[in-house]
Amino acid sequence: MALPGSPEKASRCLRPLDALAFAPDAEKVAVSWREVGRADLTPGLLTRRLERYLQTLFDRCT
Repeated sequence: MALPGSPEKASRCLRPLDALAFAPDAEKVAVSWREVGRADLTPGLLTRRLERYLQTLFDRCT
């Protein structure tokens, strides 16, 4: 099934799939960052950033 619009727009519209892989559990991402010394990147903060990123992607896709 082809998505309407340019290939660039189609690619942009598929990016949420990559981000959503982390959505159920931001701790998956937080652990890696803490291991390299970024204790400030808590699961809560990463969840909020992920939500903002996804909202931006959805806004651009419409």
